[in-house]
Amino acid sequence: MATKNLARTVIEGGRSGYNKSDRRYSNRQDRQRAREFTHRLLFDSELAEASDVPHRRVVWRHHRDRLAAAERWLASFVGTHWDEVRSQMAARFDTRTIAGQHIVFDHLLPSVDYGPHRGWGYFDFRVDADGILKHNPRKSWRSHHKLPAGKVRRSWSTVERWSEGRRVAKRGSYWFWFEPTITLWVDCSLSYCRRSHRRLDGVRCHRDSLVSYRQTTSLTVSEVTYWQELTDETQEQFRLPAKS
Repeated sequence: MATKNLARTVIEGGRSGYNKSDRRYSNRQDRQRAREFTHRLLFDSELAEASDVPHRRVVWRHHRDRLAAAERWLASFVGTHWDEVRSQMAARFDTRTIAGQHIVFDHLLPSVDYGPHRGWGYFDFRVDADGILKHNPRKSWRSHHKLPAGKVRRSWSTVERWSEGRRVAKRGSYWFWFEPTITLWVDCSLSYCRRSHRRLDGVRCHRDSLVSYRQTTSLTVSEVTYWQELTDETQEQFRLPAKS
């Protein structure tokens, strides 16, 4: 529970969320192994003498700090000179203790960008040229999974069915289909393969990639639209390599 002592309030957060999930998962595994072991004892009475009960997986503790109170306390000094903030920080938190050192040097100071002593990453606060503590504007993070405008993510198998084994290449200002001159089917021994497969005499086969292609018809307007909506990585897989 929270106390009037800010130093104790910050570090009394219990376990972190992922650490509690690991503990629950290890408990489920432990109960499952115990059930399987006791079930085998019903059919093998000598198993109890020859083996031990399965041991529980070790999950080390990882505590979660309740930093909201300390962050609000530091935010209350926005507009104050940094020297005064440091003075108040030293008076409020006893850095001679482990708790005080953890709060000041692991959380409060790393959240402030104060010149030559700056660390790395994003800072909630900064010290301007006049030595005044300021709020740092929040960064807008862009997801790496977000596609550019006009692009659609489609699976390899979906595009493979659309192309029917053909490849695409640009000649001049037009896109053309290139179909294989001879379709060769080879045995596929991979347990996971993204190519189109066919059963030939009971054997799982896919098209051979080492074949030659010949130019055929140009892509229609709808096919060009479909092609341009594909991501650059997908287009690279279905584009006919340029002649060397």
